[in-house]
Amino acid sequence: QRKIIPTPIINEILSNFQEKVENKTLKKLVLYSGHDTSLGYLYTALNISNYECHMELRKNNKTNFANCEPYPSYATNVLIELHEEDEKGKEGFFVKIKVNGKEMNMCERKEKKCDWQEFQ
Repeated sequence: QRKIIPTPIINEILSNFQEKVENKTLKKLVLYSGHDTSLGYLYTALNISNYECHMELRKNNKTNFANCEPYPSYATNVLIELHEEDEKGKEGFFVKIKVNGKEMNMCERKEKKCDWQEFQ
């Protein structure tokens, strides 16, 4: 499985999430702003898109990558959400990523959420 790439912004997001999981913060929302180039790196770090998927898509008209979003355009937004669940007696946290409202596949599977422990 391909892990997320640790960059300074990713490390900060993971740290904020871990504080929430450990109930060490009252924060409910953290916002960041950046440019398309910054989001391009974030896309790669979070496995939202990469060069290889676009080359495969161009060559074969399909791709086996879990996500292969186009390069971020003007006013693109990326939401990285930490949720707490209590589903079927299972308690825990999970992560969802949305790009312009579209839920991304997580943890290199065709699933829209990823267990917190696996995500980090």
